Amino acid sequence: MLTHSGGAGSRVRFVVVLAAATFVLGVGAGPAMASGVHLTSIAITPTTASLAPSQTQAFQAIGTFSDHSTQDITSSVQWSSKVPAVATINSAGVATAVSSGETDINAMDPTTRVTSRSPAKLTVATLKSLTISPSSGDIRGGESLALKAQGSFDNGATVDVTQLAQWTSASPAIATVGDGTSDKGVTTGVSAGTATITATDKVGGNHSTCCSAMATVTVLEHLSAVTVSPAKHLLQVGQSTHYQALGTFENNTKIDITADVTWASSNPSVASIDTTGRAKALAIGSASISATDKATGVSSTSSGGNGTLTVVGALTSLQVTPTTVSRPIGQTKSLKALATYQGNSSTFNVSSKVIWSSSNTAVVTVTTKGAATCVGAGTATVSVKDPKTGLTSTATGGDSTITCH
Repeated sequence: MLTHSGGAGSRVRFVVVLAAATFVLGVGAGPAMASGVHLTSIAITPTTASLAPSQTQAFQAIGTFSDHSTQDITSSVQWSSKVPAVATINSAGVATAVSSGETDINAMDPTTRVTSRSPAKLTVATLKSLTISPSSGDIRGGESLALKAQGSFDNGATVDVTQLAQWTSASPAIATVGDGTSDKGVTTGVSAGTATITATDKVGGNHSTCCSAMATVTVLEHLSAVTVSPAKHLLQVGQSTHYQALGTFENNTKIDITADVTWASSNPSVASIDTTGRAKALAIGSASISATDKATGVSSTSSGGNGTLTVVGALTSLQVTPTTVSRPIGQTKSLKALATYQGNSSTFNVSSKVIWSSSNTAVVTVTTKGAATCVGAGTATVSVKDPKTGLTSTATGGDSTITCH
């Protein structure tokens, strides 16, 4: 038609065809549709929903057209909530519950002004009870503990309402608690003593208060000892592990002070340790791992609480003990797996680190921790295998023979 050389008539035909093509392609805010076909109704799904405050629900708008076809028009309609104080809804059709109550969710096509036949009914549940987790805690002065508020609603939902609750401290001179957008429930120790922290509901119907919950936070002051955990540990060259520092305070209360200490290794050529308590085995030998509290100078060395790290070479043998066992049917015997490593003549208990097996499970069964049970008459051999190297107690002559009668 573009090549037709006529007069004004040909230009009119050109304009009409372009307009029709634009309509078919769906240019503009409304849904795409064929020429002469128009939107007649909108249906919203789901038709009902129940949420707790802060929860979300995605709604979908389905358009029905004059040719009886249907199309998902969720992204092209305008969404609205009748009562935004109860729930809001964004342009993608996702509603967010704000406070208890009911609201209608509607959708309207901005091009044709066609609206949903009937709104979706959204109910925001009412809070019935409130709890704080943890319900108690111990911290040092200047340190913080993040408390969380959990709300139970009448629709059965349990929701984190930390950001929706109001937080207060009964003794701010001992411990303060944040109530701002970024620090809700964050409790910080100020001085020695005990403070009651309260979370109060502000998410009930029309933002009225229905309930509250309390937690007890104790601020510890007098550090008497530092202990490194684990007290004894075995690593092979190249392996690493994390240590923990435990502080003992008044009333023999123990808390994790790993972040408050300075770490040291008595033999850095054998094992190094960084500022976070991560130790790495470098060479065969042993090292004492110590921790010193930065604020008070109390150390695990003065407290007798250092950790001992033994560094060994390659695994050389495995032995199951006892080597011979006799048991009546139905009885169980706990076995141990002992390992020997290069560069160390001692044996180490590796029962939880090996794979256990029985040569005859009709006679003896064995658990992953080495508990062997006689289930039938006869004799069976129990062996272990190192999962990393594949070395077995069978290869090193270290199996255990169990006779059941």
